[in-house]
Amino acid sequence: MKKQIRIIGHFALLLGVFGLFGLFGLNNARADSSLYNGAAPRYTTPAKYSNGLEHAVYISANGDNSNYGGSSRQTLINNDVWKLSNKPYFYEHLYLKNSNPTGGADISVAQFLRFPKDLSGGSAPFLPVGDPATAAVITGGTLGQFTITKPYGNSNIVINGSLKPQQSIDVAVPLAYDGIGLVYTNAYYEVRENNWEFDGTSLYFRVGLPIDVQTYPDFMKGQYLVTYKDQDGYYRQATDVQPLMPQFNLENDIEIDNVNKGLGTNDGTTLFSNATYRVLGDQMSANNGQPFWDMLQSRGYAPVWTNRLLTYESFTAGYPGGSTPTDPDYFKYMVDCKINPNAVRTKKISFL
Repeated sequence: MKKQIRIIGHFALLLGVFGLFGLFGLNNARADSSLYNGAAPRYTTPAKYSNGLEHAVYISANGDNSNYGGSSRQTLINNDVWKLSNKPYFYEHLYLKNSNPTGGADISVAQFLRFPKDLSGGSAPFLPVGDPATAAVITGGTLGQFTITKPYGNSNIVINGSLKPQQSIDVAVPLAYDGIGLVYTNAYYEVRENNWEFDGTSLYFRVGLPIDVQTYPDFMKGQYLVTYKDQDGYYRQATDVQPLMPQFNLENDIEIDNVNKGLGTNDGTTLFSNATYRVLGDQMSANNGQPFWDMLQSRGYAPVWTNRLLTYESFTAGYPGGSTPTDPDYFKYMVDCKINPNAVRTKKISFL
């Protein structure tokens, strides 16, 4: 059973939580931004139907906008800035534009805007504030041009109307934390727009705690220590390669994936709780200038993981003080392996 705690983290959130902690630093956004969209520029390319209707869903909080739906990149709500315990509003948006040129065809729309609770079997603790049909604000339309209905109660709304060529609208509905449901930092909540006939776009967001990577216990400083297991099962220092081991370098050795876009996308230097990170052995250099793996193999060592050459291993970031830290010292799980056609077996090694 998951242990309940008093902060948002890897586990659950207790009702009545007061305040959260952390730090926030981004490469391309204000330090006080409530949303983190990844290290790349905010994704704002809408999808487009064959009739020329551009469409996208997104969220906003404290004047900050998320990525558009339709990208593999997601969005994080930084609970240091947008504090769940204060039950603030955020907004779910529908963006629509008739991209036909001036003089082209009008486009009739009947677009659903679906809320997180509608898309989670009722488990998402985020609800529209009041009646979503009357609370929705349409920007860019004219009086009487659009109507909003609730075909299935408060679980979603449908925007009906007609867009003239080059006209766009933005429909915003306030949502808020219900103060009751448990929130997990590893849970993604969905907002979605779609048509009666056609698929639309989705955006997944989660609430995260920023982690100070300088004090995070996984990220040790100093030189990597290499050992091998002897015939009696004891670990002994591999003195022949220890002087060549690299120093830990936070900027070079660790890669972060906060918004579920995939490792290898260089997602900034801020680490959020329940984000994925990996230790990049394939980017390290030995002290003699050799690539790290080349140095080891030339001296009879070959790190592997489950029968394949190990060049990195990924981990999930727990929040400070809330759980036992994951262990980035993946090298210590090395097993004997074959590194050449002659089946020469290498020493079993561990980097501590």
